[in-house]
Amino acid sequence: MHILVLTPAEVAHAVKRHQAYGNSPGAIARHFRNRGERAREHVCHMVHVLERRLGIDLGALCSRYVSRLDPGVDPFVRAVLESLAEWVEPREGGGPVLLVHVHRVQRLNELAEGAALERREQALLLARVLDRRPGPG
Repeated sequence: MHILVLTPAEVAHAVKRHQAYGNSPGAIARHFRNRGERAREHVCHMVHVLERRLGIDLGALCSRYVSRLDPGVDPFVRAVLESLAEWVEPREGGGPVLLVHVHRVQRLNELAEGAALERREQALLLARVLDRRPGPG
């Protein structure tokens, strides 16, 4: 079981990165390379490597998590997001951190991918059925 611990600044950076570039490591790298910020480019690359290794998109997750309390967010979606991550105060102080329950995010991704695959299979089956229907008249 993996848990990622993110500071508020790291969460804000993930949200900003997601809003500006989606999950495009190439666009992020070009941005920092063009500004001569090789260290930040390297950090973003390492975050991307971590995301790929764990199979999660921190930018998307953080963006959705910080907006979970917006009035238009469905209560079910809010509950799911709150099961994936949570703000906690460390015992030794130092301010709040966001705990991301990686295994839960991975499981949700697996369920979503399975549902998408099932919908595609159902659509293909429906298309085959419709193709076999006799035409009018």
